[in-house]
Parts: sequence; structure tokens; C-alpha cells
Amino acid sequence: MDHLQAALEELAAGRGPGLFALVADAGEVVFTGSVGTADLDRPRPIEVGDRFRIASVTKPYLATVVLQLADQGRLSLTDTLDHRLPGLLPGGEALHSGRRH
Repeated sequence: MDHLQAALEELAAGRGPGLFALVADAGEVVFTGSVGTADLDRPRPIEVGDRFRIASVTKPYLATVVLQLADQGRLSLTDTLDHRLPGLLPGGEALHSGRRH
């Protein structure tokens, strides 16, 4: 897997303090690698158990899961939040398609 580590190092060049990668095949981890530092104040290598803030990167994953669930008939794209999680959002029963009625 040296080629994956080399690719990770090339990708990381000049792009911030560090990167971590995990590659899985059929649920089995086949590669983990890291480049750079996990903590700028107390430099140390990035480790598998470290936690990362991924911010807006979650949006495409969530969208993919929602579309898969809709394809399976487990939810509808027109479902309201209150339909799925009653009482979570005050006034949620009045929300539909992002607008108040």
C-alpha cells in the first residue's frame, strides 16, 4: 500500500496541517495513512482515533443517504421534519418544503 501513502503525501503537499485517509473494501479496512500533524500547538502525528471537524463535507453524505432511503421507499422527499421527528422543532408541524404556511 505504499502507493496509497505516496498519493496521500502528494495530496497533502501545501494543503494545511495534515490529512488522514482510511480505505475500506466490503467493510474491511485495507489501508490507513496520515500525513502532517494533528495538533499545531503540541505537534504530534495524526492517529486513527483522532476526531476531525468535517463541517460542510457532511452535506453530500446526508443527501446520498436520504436519496437512498427514498429509493427504498423508507421515506419520501416530501416528508416534513415533524412527520419523522415529531416535536423536535417548535412549529415543525407547520413547516413544509422549507416554508411556513
